[in-house]
Amino acid sequence: MSLWVKLICLNTSGGKLYDQFSSFLQRFQKTTDLFCLQEVFTHPPTSGFKTGDPERVADLYERLERQLRGFTGYLTEPYTSFGERLALFVRDSFKVDNYGDTVLCPQRDVIVDKRSFSVGSRFQWIGFHRGKKRCTVANMHGMWFPSGKEDSSERLIQSDSIVRFITHVEGGQDALWRLQSTITNPLYQYAWQHLRNLIREYAITSTRSSHYSKNEKFADYIFTSADVRVLDFHVLENEVSDHLPLLLEFDLR
Repeated sequence: MSLWVKLICLNTSGGKLYDQFSSFLQRFQKTTDLFCLQEVFTHPPTSGFKTGDPERVADLYERLERQLRGFTGYLTEPYTSFGERLALFVRDSFKVDNYGDTVLCPQRDVIVDKRSFSVGSRFQWIGFHRGKKRCTVANMHGMWFPSGKEDSSERLIQSDSIVRFITHVEGGQDALWRLQSTITNPLYQYAWQHLRNLIREYAITSTRSSHYSKNEKFADYIFTSADVRVLDFHVLENEVSDHLPLLLEFDLR
């Protein structure tokens, strides 16, 4: 028996383009098995909820729960002081074996554009099976501070934790994360040697939408292990965030 899965990964940007995002979900939820989402807010907000952006949706997770009927949602604790979280939505027909989430980098105080807050990184995963086929899907939002692509002590700690998880997890591995690393980073080295970088393999030119004003083309990546047979992978052109949705359809050999 095969394990045929279709998933969408998207940084929601806190639901700033909520109407477009909701319409996007309505279009894809009948044919998608997993949604891996980042920058999701829940209500009631955390005590430090100050996004500085009134367009972000404070009860985004609750709205997603109401819209994604037939799915079970999994929500992490915040990884920023203003309440950003990771969320996984899995179709109820899937037999979930385990779920977990963990802190990769504890939150640290930063100042950006004269705003003071704290940021960290978090990692969540879910294991499921169909017949004898097992799969693990991981979702994360990486440590983005300090800016740029250079490594920091936090990112090295983050990378070590991810590599340890990947090398010990049971079942096919399908990892989704924001990779901001140099070639000396252990995660980069491991991914280069053992995982398929679908962004590079499929010659993707950008994962950013027109709603992102800075000069950055890539912020989202998907990596798979060797036992994942990729049936389809592409970046959707739906402008529902300052990130573009990534669509992956796969089967396990």
